[in-house]
Amino acid sequence: MQFKVFDAFDGAQPGLAPFQAAAQSPDGRLWFVNGVVLQMIDPTHLVRNAIPPPVHIEEVVADHKSYSPMSGLRLPPYA
Repeated sequence: MQFKVFDAFDGAQPGLAPFQAAAQSPDGRLWFVNGVVLQMIDPTHLVRNAIPPPVHIEEVVADHKSYSPMSGLRLPPYA
């Protein structure tokens, strides 16, 4: 089974609904309601970016302490 999770970065507005919150229309579109908004996804028109975005790490924070993101960074064990 393949799946795709949509979140706020995809424009989805997740939330809880007190009733059956999803349906598929005859044209294949998926409809979701969360008690606040009605949302639709058309699986035949999903946009996918095959090229991963470049990543630049400016800071690493672990256990409320900042570390410079240098090559070979080793963090102390969690206490």
